[in-house]
Amino acid sequence: MNSEQDYMKLLDLLARVVEANKGPIPGADDRLADAENLANKFFAHAASVLYLSRGTRVELSISPSGQLEFLDPASVDVLARAAFEAFLVFHYIFIAPDAPKEKKYRYWAWKIAGLTERQKLPVSTEEHRQKLAEDKKNIYKLHSKLRSNAVFQQLTGKQQNQVLEEGKWRLLPGYKKQMSWRQIATNAGLAKILSSDMYRHLSGYAHSGSISIRQILKSLENKERFIIMGAAMNLITIAIANFIRKYCDLLPRAKAALTADTEGSEMVDMCIQIGQQLSFGDKSS
Repeated sequence: MNSEQDYMKLLDLLARVVEANKGPIPGADDRLADAENLANKFFAHAASVLYLSRGTRVELSISPSGQLEFLDPASVDVLARAAFEAFLVFHYIFIAPDAPKEKKYRYWAWKIAGLTERQKLPVSTEEHRQKLAEDKKNIYKLHSKLRSNAVFQQLTGKQQNQVLEEGKWRLLPGYKKQMSWRQIATNAGLAKILSSDMYRHLSGYAHSGSISIRQILKSLENKERFIIMGAAMNLITIAIANFIRKYCDLLPRAKAALTADTEGSEMVDMCIQIGQQLSFGDKSS
């Protein structure tokens, strides 16, 4: 892949398919609105990755020129991880489940997790207090829906409590623990080098691991920074292609926009195939 050129083309195509779906959808529920919100979140992260990959410029008095310019591969990796996780959430919630009861279970559990997390925030204003009170009412409604859901009822009592009270939204019947990001990425069709190895690498930067600190210092001194950023951008290029295809499978208006762009559709399919087959030493990246 030609990293930046392909990246920009796919990012533009993603923006167009998301834009094509804007506006009221007959019979739509909150699920589709949240699918669009996730698409916007993913796009914002992916666009910021592209922006940072071109270098950062800050006005500082310590620099002889009055400006400090540098490449920041660590921030690229942190944002790439955020974008990748947004794609994985989209796949897990909106694409992976087939049965309506499982679609509802995954979506409701995910919504509860977000609302429950916000309940932990300190109250700073009256408006905030009212919002939390409204959230609490919605949590109770979602609890009621989940308790009547056949998939939720297949969980153990302990797991049910973890979903309702602890926000563990990736628990599924037959699994002792939450599905990992690696498992979700594998389910989405991505090769091990992306679903496991690359994700682990990005997490090291997000969590400020000691190895990542040494690599940052080293990358500031040589061309290794381009390799680090290139790997992250290749991952997100593949994630963009997958997001486009899955988003269009979910929403007919978006699919019509993709179908109208033959060249773009072919690029999407090519990048998806690369993401399924990629391995160490692959020259396509």
